[in-house]
Formats: sequence, structure tokens, C-alpha cells
Amino acid sequence: MKKVWIALLLILTTFMGTSSLVYANEKVTKVMLFADPREAETSCGCAEIIRLARESKNGENVAFEEVDIRKISDKYKKYKIMVSPTVIFLGQNDSVINRFQGEGSRVIKKLRHAIKQIVKK
Repeated sequence: MKKVWIALLLILTTFMGTSSLVYANEKVTKVMLFADPREAETSCGCAEIIRLARESKNGENVAFEEVDIRKISDKYKKYKIMVSPTVIFLGQNDSVINRFQGEGSRVIKKLRHAIKQIVKK
């Protein structure tokens, strides 16, 4: 039964996407993107997420890291990555401030807004 719920959660987050604000007042110090970089040149929602996340490089005092999901990384477990693409905003001590999973239109809209906030600072 547990496997069914996990599978259902993965399906829902892939199509609808999720985003949850964890700490509203903590400053973003790093943006991490977990995705297949080959999808950046396509016209799917995943490509939009990748391009938006890469814009965070323009933020003042914000580090950016892209993790290729095709390669083994201990970061998947550390940040509980279950869906590609996933974008994580980290604060001091690598605390998760915000998480964007999937490629749904709501996720794209929320990520676009969040990226604008950190780039303008």
C-alpha cells in the first residue's frame, strides 16, 4: 500500500508540481537545479524550469549549482529528490527555504516569481 501512495505522489507532483515555502524571511544563498540538462533546448515545461533556474546566476550573492540527474550524486538523498526537474532554494547552513518540483504551469509561475525576487536583490 505504501508503494501505491508513493507512486501516486510522484505522478501528481510531476504533472501538477509542488512548491512550498519553508522559511519566509531567510535569505537565499544558493539555488540548486536537479534536471537533465539535455532538456534545456526543448520546448517542454522542463526546459522552462531549467532556463528559469539558470537565471538565478544573475542574483547578487547567490550561488547556482546544476546537478545532472543522469549521474550518481549523494545530493539526491540529502535533499530528498524524487522528481525531475526540482529546484531548491537554500539558505545559510544549506537549509531548504523553497522547493519547486515538476514542470506544471503553477510551478513555472511560482518559480518565475521567486527567481525575480532573488535576481533583483
